Amino acid sequence: MKKLVLAIAGIAMMTGVAFAEDLAATVKSYDSSSHLLTLDDGKSFTLDEQVAVPEGLAAGKKVTIQFDSNTPTRVQNIVITDKM
Repeated sequence: MKKLVLAIAGIAMMTGVAFAEDLAATVKSYDSSSHLLTLDDGKSFTLDEQVAVPEGLAAGKKVTIQFDSNTPTRVQNIVITDKM
């Protein structure tokens, strides 16, 4: 029984758990032809075609970028947080 519990615990530790992460930032630039999003802190992301780019995404806009913590370079969602 002890070996079974240890085996299950070992398997549980090997499985990765994906957590959603949020990053609040300001857009420095967005190139829609190359799908390159650059933030004012110097970080940049090439967006997959599956990512819905919000209308009005442009330099100076404050956004929240959501991504999987296991793949922090793969953006899952973008939300503009300053709807002026």
